[in-house]
Amino acid sequence: MKKVFAYIDGFNSYHCLKSAIESQNSTLTNKNKWINYRKLISLFFDKNTDIDKIMFFSAIPYHVYKYDVNKRTDKINKHNAFYEILEKYCNIEVVNGRFGKKIVTDTCPNCNKQIKLKKHEEKETDVSLSINILYDALTIKELDTIVIISSDTDYIPIIKMILERTNKKIKMLFPINSLINKEFSKISNKNYSAKTIKERHIKLSQIPDKVVIDDIIYQTPYI
Repeated sequence: MKKVFAYIDGFNSYHCLKSAIESQNSTLTNKNKWINYRKLISLFFDKNTDIDKIMFFSAIPYHVYKYDVNKRTDKINKHNAFYEILEKYCNIEVVNGRFGKKIVTDTCPNCNKQIKLKKHEEKETDVSLSINILYDALTIKELDTIVIISSDTDYIPIIKMILERTNKKIKMLFPINSLINKEFSKISNKNYSAKTIKERHIKLSQIPDKVVIDDIIYQTPYI
């Protein structure tokens, strides 16, 4: 039986959605951040297609609000609750990465001098996602279609390799408000397709305001 597997770049998807919510003409709100990705992906297939496996790759930003414990705790709790819902309500496997420190050089806007800044950037997501796609593509004979939710060009090499070396289909779903690089349009293969997630898809894929899992009530924090 032909199988469909999906792989979600959570960091890329979230920031594109956040940008869409903050845009002037958007009808989306923060409440729309809680997405049932299983439902979302199913909107791009016919109703008889089962999505056999979905993996969500992201990282919890433990470094935020360094001097405000309450805000930091609240943000971490939101992430953990969302992960619980994805796993137990949406049947999605969550792969948690990490943030790493990076020293960058920038120009001070006040004195125009070069200064060094410590920034945090997400680590491991793109590598972990790519490894899982490659492993599944090469080892699971029944795998027919690979869905990738991201607009990150880092995935183009793995996409091209799978299209060239296997007969698997790849369907890109670009997050809403993505800046889609022209390199994606250069991929020419009968097994490759791409669509962009729209506001209507987001609204049709909302996790309920209140979800009960193992007698625990999870409520969206955006009400």
